[in-house]
Amino acid sequence: MSKKFKFPPIPARRCPDRLEQENTVRVRPVKKVTPEVETFTDDDIEVELDGNAAFLIRLTDPAEGIGKIDFSGKSIDEVISYKKELEKELEEVSKDSSKSELYIESMKDRINEADDHISKISNTLEILANGKIRIPEQGAVEFRAGSRKALALYVLYIRHTEGVNRKDPSVYKDELTDIFKFFWGYTDSTKNEIENLTTISEKRNPFDTEISKLRKAFYKQIGKSNAEKFLPSGKRGEAKRLDIDRITFTLPKGL
Repeated sequence: MSKKFKFPPIPARRCPDRLEQENTVRVRPVKKVTPEVETFTDDDIEVELDGNAAFLIRLTDPAEGIGKIDFSGKSIDEVISYKKELEKELEEVSKDSSKSELYIESMKDRINEADDHISKISNTLEILANGKIRIPEQGAVEFRAGSRKALALYVLYIRHTEGVNRKDPSVYKDELTDIFKFFWGYTDSTKNEIENLTTISEKRNPFDTEISKLRKAFYKQIGKSNAEKFLPSGKRGEAKRLDIDRITFTLPKGL
């Protein structure tokens, strides 16, 4: 269950004497702030949320104090919850004439940052070292690909951004062998699976069979409408490919 954050984005002004506190947020300087911050270092401002979570505001403009939020380590549910709290707060403060324009604009910036981060997460898929597929968009759901051959073929598609030619699976035999070795070692069983996956016959194309299993696994876990963008596609007669322009696919280190 995600935590409900109350996190009004107080503009992080550079003040030599004090930093304002508001509502449940406590802002404290980690070290003396310098005019420009190029990376997340000691010049960040740490913001604690009700004592049970924290974000970082990065100072980027010494005049206006507008910062950036570090969302690293936060789940998509946490970021969505944070965004909703901001939107409620913005609605309230917009009616308050005592609130500065800078404060309101800062809140809008925070909401835009959350939207950008959510959009980025929503188009990410990761293959884990244990052979599972992980999609942060769907509450960080993890699932199996349908079969070991289906997973190996999916990894092949991720590695071949130009697409995979289903008409001659044998050309990928060495590469598929390396993929099998990474996940499951090289036993008699894996040798047979590799041979089966790279041998085409008059009655069956092994790539078509395994992509069908992969598709069913995706449909079962996240539904057809959500799954399609993560699966190989292409015009009839052309090599099918993944939508790498839209989705970020990540493989475990070593693949």
